[in-house]
Amino acid sequence: MVQLPTDILREKLEDVELPEGEPDLLKDDSMLWRYLKARSGNIEEAQKMVRKSIEWRRTYKPYAIDCQWCHQKPGLHSLRQVGFDEAGRPVLYSSFTQAATSRNTAAEAISHLTYVLENAVKSMPDGVSQWVLVFDCSGMFLFFPCIWKVEKFAPSLLGGMQCYLGVFITKKGVFHSRLLSISDPSILPTESH
Repeated sequence: MVQLPTDILREKLEDVELPEGEPDLLKDDSMLWRYLKARSGNIEEAQKMVRKSIEWRRTYKPYAIDCQWCHQKPGLHSLRQVGFDEAGRPVLYSSFTQAATSRNTAAEAISHLTYVLENAVKSMPDGVSQWVLVFDCSGMFLFFPCIWKVEKFAPSLLGGMQCYLGVFITKKGVFHSRLLSISDPSILPTESH
């Protein structure tokens, strides 16, 4: 009998201590498929990626994060979920010129990013396992004050969340090439406009 790659991956992860509050994490076939897809079907590489992700979830507890600024000042942040595309995928939009006027710390920005991404995953209808990410770089220049925020979170987002990334769209600006240079372009299904 032939085993599915998800079953093989699940077996290899039997020894993993799951995060508190997420006892069924490895029962989710669509999650395991996303990791396999992100690693071109390589079970060993997907296993490493899942282990790192679970360890991060155990220590950071992203499911418990609630962004106080989103409740107190809606629209304050430059990254937000703006709706769904025709395929039912959550659409996340960020305008970096708006981020330049924001004064939150890197820790607050990372917390907000985690909050938005966790909620995007929770909002996915059955059968949907990816999102659309739109980075609007128009009007952006390398000297804008938010460049350090982007450099802190972009490698993590673009390197660790690609299992959810359906489409990555950038609206070109001077900043466009800098953003892509701090990520691994081989993992991004990118459309530039």
